[in-house]
Amino acid sequence: MGNKYGEKTHCDPFKTWLRIYSFEPTDYIVGDQVLGGEVAMWSEVSGDLNIHAKTWPRAAALADKYWGQKVDLDMVALFDRMNAFTETLRARGIPSSPITG
Repeated sequence: MGNKYGEKTHCDPFKTWLRIYSFEPTDYIVGDQVLGGEVAMWSEVSGDLNIHAKTWPRAAALADKYWGQKVDLDMVALFDRMNAFTETLRARGIPSSPITG
């Protein structure tokens, strides 16, 4: 069983935070049409033990794209922002995956 592309599920392959960050939403937006955004987390790839760890790095990556300025990619600055956000989550008792690229 799988999807029509030969993958295990419709969410396969799993999208990393870096893959999500590589998407440029402003390429598809005209004017100021966006009020907000969302990141989907499919229940078949998560559960009680890993929902936060899988969700937050990906949501942070897309939030950085939605609300940050469109600039050339600076991997050092991006990793610094993502690591800072991860540490903020952990300080508040919210688990998050390590930022490994």
